[in-house]
Amino acid sequence: MPAAYTAHGNGYETMYVTRDGVYAFFTSKSGVFRVKTTDVEAAPANPAAWTSWTAMNMTGWPTDAASGGYQPIATWTENPVTHDVVVYAGYTNGTSAGTCGTGTTACRVVVINRSTLAWRASSTPMRGMLTGISVDPSNGYMYASALGPIYIYRSTDGGNTWAVLVSNPYPTLTGQPGGYLYGLKMFGNSFHWGGEGANVTSAADFSSSSIDFTTKANGYSRNSGWFASDVYERQTPHYIVACCRDVNGYNIQKWDATSGKWTQLGAANGFIQWSGEVTAAGQGIVHGNQPDEFYLAETGSMLSTIYYTKGSGATHWGQMDYTGLPTFSTSVKARFPVMNHGSCSLYIWINSVYYVHPCM
Repeated sequence: MPAAYTAHGNGYETMYVTRDGVYAFFTSKSGVFRVKTTDVEAAPANPAAWTSWTAMNMTGWPTDAASGGYQPIATWTENPVTHDVVVYAGYTNGTSAGTCGTGTTACRVVVINRSTLAWRASSTPMRGMLTGISVDPSNGYMYASALGPIYIYRSTDGGNTWAVLVSNPYPTLTGQPGGYLYGLKMFGNSFHWGGEGANVTSAADFSSSSIDFTTKANGYSRNSGWFASDVYERQTPHYIVACCRDVNGYNIQKWDATSGKWTQLGAANGFIQWSGEVTAAGQGIVHGNQPDEFYLAETGSMLSTIYYTKGSGATHWGQMDYTGLPTFSTSVKARFPVMNHGSCSLYIWINSVYYVHPCM
C-alpha cells in the first residue's frame, strides 16, 4: 500500500534518490535535506520517525533574488565514480538570460558529498536554467544543457568552472532550426538530447551528431527532451525511452538495441490521447529494475496519469495501479517521479506531497 508524506511540513517539489538506494535528498527554499530511504519507506506518513533526517549547512548557498530564500534544486544527477550528488541550484529564477542574478543570487552547479554533506558551488555562474547534467566516468568531465540562452556547457575540473561547448546546438550540430534544449543524458558512449526539435545522439565529445527521430521545432508540438534508459553512462543500453510534450496529447518514443531504431508510441501502445498540452515537468520518466520497465508521469491541462511498461520490450504500456494514491483531476496531478532501485519503490510528487508506491 503506498503512503503519503510531506517532508517535515514542507512542500518539496524535487528530490533525488542515490543510485544505490541508500539516501533520499529533498530541496525547498528552506534548504536541502538528506534522509535514509529505509526511514522514509518504513514510516512514509510519519516524518517524526525519520531519525536520519539531516539538514545541510546552507551557508553560502545561492539565494533567490526575488524571495530571498535558498535556490531550490531543479536538476539532479550523480557522479558515477565518486558518487557525489551533482545539482543545479537555480530553479525559481526563470529561464531567460540574466534572471539568475549575480553574486549571491547567481545560479550555480553544486557538488554535494553524500556522506559528509560538504558541498561546493561552481565559481562560474550559470546563465539560464540547466535542464540536464551528466558526468562522463571515463574522464570526469561534466556536461549540462541549458535554455535561455541555449547552450551545452562543459566542465573539465569537477564542476568548478564551466565553459560553453556548443551554442545553439540544433543549428550548430544538426542544421535544424533553433529551439530550446529540454534535456541531455549520457547512455553508453553517447549523449542523447532533445527539445524543440529532433531527438539527437551525439558523440561523447560532440564531434559528431545524428538525428534519431524528427520532431517539430520552434513550437510546443512534438517536443521531447526527457530520456531514461536501463543503464547509466558508458554502459551498453538495451532500451531508451524519450518523452514528452505535445499540444496534441503525447510524444513518446522508444529505442531498443534489437532493432537499433526509434519508434513513435501512441494509442496502439496503450497511451490515452486527450486534448491540451501534455508535459512531464522536470524529469518525467524513470527506469525501473527490469531492463524494459519504465514509469512515466504525464500531466496535461485536462488529465494526469502514471503509465508503466514491463515485460513487453517497452512496447505495451498501461496505467499504473493507483490504489492508495489521490484521485487525479484537473487540479490533482502527478509529477517528478524518482525511482529507488534498492527497494524498487517509486517516489511520486502529487500536489506538493510525495508518495511511495512499490514497483508494478
